[in-house]
Amino acid sequence: MSTTSFYERSLAGAAAEPVRSFRARMESQVSGERQPTDFGWWVLKQMADRNPPMSQADLARRVRVSQSTVSRWIYDPIRPDTDKLAQLADALDLDRGEVLTRAGHGRPATVTEGASTDPRLAKLAILLGHNSPIPESELAVLRSVVDGVIAPYEKYLAAGIRRTG
Repeated sequence: MSTTSFYERSLAGAAAEPVRSFRARMESQVSGERQPTDFGWWVLKQMADRNPPMSQADLARRVRVSQSTVSRWIYDPIRPDTDKLAQLADALDLDRGEVLTRAGHGRPATVTEGASTDPRLAKLAILLGHNSPIPESELAVLRSVVDGVIAPYEKYLAAGIRRTG
């Protein structure tokens, strides 16, 4: 058995591969060890993609839970409640809707009426989405820019104001 931890082995090359490849590579190294759940693999991949990579202890501190709770989220079929999932999304700098969907809370958000006719939104959804072709470091910058563009207009969403005609 290897003397390096599962987490240490998971970091090598993780940022450059999608979750499916990451999982396949790691499964080949952990035979006989306890295997993460599908959600757990995804969380581990997100932790490994951080710069520097995030440990379970780091994630636990940011989400304000114990490290054993984070471990249960990864290895057991236990999912955090929606409040903790929101904190998990914030700690990993991810879209809350994506984290909720990955954890099995609801279905992926869809583009609402009117918006689907704008091809720019479809491109933006691809660029910001789970399988984005953009490197993680640049993706964080893009998300920040988009947040800055949207922020002044969120008052319209909160007020439920809709343009007619």
